[in-house]
Amino acid sequence: MYSARLLIYGLIAGNLLGLGFIYFQAKTGFLSLPAESYYIDKVPVELVWWHVLMINLGAAFVWFFMLLIPSLVIDRIKPAKAIRFS
Repeated sequence: MYSARLLIYGLIAGNLLGLGFIYFQAKTGFLSLPAESYYIDKVPVELVWWHVLMINLGAAFVWFFMLLIPSLVIDRIKPAKAIRFS
């Protein structure tokens, strides 16, 4: 439960930071490009909401399996056998 709370807080903070950065770039265009090398003068950004959703779901999926695998390994350890080897 603690790791799920950390995941949710991290996703919220990361989304706010990343989406805020994209919004700021879209409104102000503070990241500029050299005019002699490119046809445009500022970095264009496009926000696709389902991309953000899929990245968040992918992060949650990886988080789930990274916690599930050690749990399955630990579940196979017999306490009596572990105490005998310590």
